[in-house]
Amino acid sequence: MLTSLLIFALNCPPECQDLNPEDSAVKVFSTIREPDFDRPWAKKKPVEIVGSAVVLAGGLLVTNAHVVDYAQRVELLPNGATERYEAEVLHLSYEDDLALVRPIDESFFDTFPSVELSTALPVPGSEVIVAGFPEGGDELSKTTGNVNRYVYRRAGGFQGLSIQVDASINEGNSGGPVFQDGKVIGIAFQKNKSARADNIGYVIPGETVQRFLDDAEDGQVEGTRSLRISWSRCENPVMRKHLGISKEQDGVILYPSSSWTPENFAIKPLDVLLEIAGHNVDNYGRIQLSDAGMIEWEYMIPWAGASGVLPLTILRNKEVLQLEAETILEVPRRIVRLDGRYPSYYIYGPVTFVELSAEHLNRFNAGIMFQNQISGWPGILETRQSPTPEYQRVVSANYNLLSHRIAKGYESPLALPVLRKVNGIPIKDLKDLASILENMESATVFFEFDNRGQHSVRNFDREGKQDFVFDHKEVLRTREEILEEAGIRRYYSKDLADVIQD
Repeated sequence: MLTSLLIFALNCPPECQDLNPEDSAVKVFSTIREPDFDRPWAKKKPVEIVGSAVVLAGGLLVTNAHVVDYAQRVELLPNGATERYEAEVLHLSYEDDLALVRPIDESFFDTFPSVELSTALPVPGSEVIVAGFPEGGDELSKTTGNVNRYVYRRAGGFQGLSIQVDASINEGNSGGPVFQDGKVIGIAFQKNKSARADNIGYVIPGETVQRFLDDAEDGQVEGTRSLRISWSRCENPVMRKHLGISKEQDGVILYPSSSWTPENFAIKPLDVLLEIAGHNVDNYGRIQLSDAGMIEWEYMIPWAGASGVLPLTILRNKEVLQLEAETILEVPRRIVRLDGRYPSYYIYGPVTFVELSAEHLNRFNAGIMFQNQISGWPGILETRQSPTPEYQRVVSANYNLLSHRIAKGYESPLALPVLRKVNGIPIKDLKDLASILENMESATVFFEFDNRGQHSVRNFDREGKQDFVFDHKEVLRTREEILEEAGIRRYYSKDLADVIQD
């Protein structure tokens, strides 16, 4: 069913061509309940946010993932309508910042028009119209501007090509359509909030929306392929001479990941990338893409490498080589993004254990992150480490100890200390920890932390190394008392239920 809907979504029927394209814009009301990382057994209070969406023929609407992320309820208010329509989120892509939404009432599409999606990249300097429902009013807002240039952006979970426009994009425009010649050429998703920026907004191109729709055809969004390497410009004359790069050759220097590289990976350190899929790469890492102008070369990876291999021309030891490098959907990591999931937790006595996620780390400000990095905090050091059979995820004690007499003498951790062992047994992940504690036979339980980068609560300049030991029977006896005092219904998250010994 979804496949047929997507086919119609990309081919607007003739009758919709006579309607105003702007009538396909929809106001989105999302009731959001985000995770409470300080209290992982709970959710934050509901907050209603407003965004925009666009109706595609065939029963689907497209908006930004960040508009409906953690949404408990989604309602749609089409342009000119007086009644909200309940909707459900079908699919999200965090790396593309896109979501597919469908109204519960199928008669929605009998009344409100759809619009055609164009996958052509608009020419820089050409005019576009941004439609949506930004703050400051209830009616549809339209702003006109020009395509400035193409920018390869990395922001939050998003990574990919974006169209930079000077049409006004504000809070509430997110997820709304951007038109050119009566067709949707992209989805508004971000503005430059710098005080030095004036009307700089970013649009997800129609070709990315198309790729997202194609990915969702089978009912599951797998994501886009990537190469997972770093690169640097190739301008320094001494470096160019060292690598044997002639004056006629342009390119960039490649470095495979130091933390994760596939076996027999085709790319080696200090390889010079000359071409990608037939496109010459200049010394600034750009390729020429038809009328769109110069674009960062990484733009080509998900397109040319969609099959799992990416054709490259590189210079190695002064020899030009043709390679096929492996592309991947997801790099295995010990610390991953939650991407719409709520954090797992397990409470033992006064201690709440969690698996560290990227969202946990994002809560630190830049200063604390830098301090933790230079002091060797493993939560930073293991961000890009791959799982091993013995060590799948990073388990940590949460910030605050629950109040109870059995916590006497212990300080709440200042940062998130990484748990390494329980009674000398290495901890693989949170489920492994829960299973060990649920089947514990020892009288006492000793929690051994990797205390690198930990600091004293009372004196930040002093190391705050601290391990925990508890009487196991006392923990079991006081469990209900601790939970009741803290207002917690269950001492474990639902995903751990299969290892709980109730």
